Amino acid sequence: MQYLMGLIGNLLLTISIVFAGWQFHKESQRKKVEKAVELSKFFVDEIIPGCLPIVDTYKSMDLIKEIEHNIKIENVKCFDKQELSRLNPTFVQKWDKANKQLLANADGIKIGTLLNNFEYFSMQLTSNVADEESVYQSLHQVFLLTIKLMYSLIASQNENNNNKYYTNIIKLFCIWEDRHKKHVLEEQNTKTGLHKQPKI
Repeated sequence: MQYLMGLIGNLLLTISIVFAGWQFHKESQRKKVEKAVELSKFFVDEIIPGCLPIVDTYKSMDLIKEIEHNIKIENVKCFDKQELSRLNPTFVQKWDKANKQLLANADGIKIGTLLNNFEYFSMQLTSNVADEESVYQSLHQVFLLTIKLMYSLIASQNENNNNKYYTNIIKLFCIWEDRHKKHVLEEQNTKTGLHKQPKI
């Protein structure tokens, strides 16, 4: 009887530990979702207004498609000078000209503030403080486009991997760009599959 009571006691203890763990996980997830909502508001209020003049500048110089074509996950992961030097020199020269115009039109402090806001936003997601995947769905388009446009501004500040600026932006960019690429490929494969002729 004592042995049976011991087994029941151990079983109840195990159940209570599992339940406590489940409750902790549930509460942790709830906090991450709440933080994600808070970060989304921060993005809309503090980041998007700073993105608009950047997008407008590169759009006015007809560079957005060219930048998007060159800044892909296959050839930009390090965001440093060495990686930047491997891009098409003619394209980089045009980009430098656009950057000078951007910096002339916008206060350099504002560009620095925007990058710092991006870094803060990214750090909350890469450190798992907020639910990264729930934020991705609604904000990845603006994030990826703006970071692609600002790639050369970030890369030109980074000599090497040992002393790098904006590491959380870079990490989140790689995660989201890789995910976006996979989603696009999946969508293309699905559309191609829908148009395949049935075998006879």
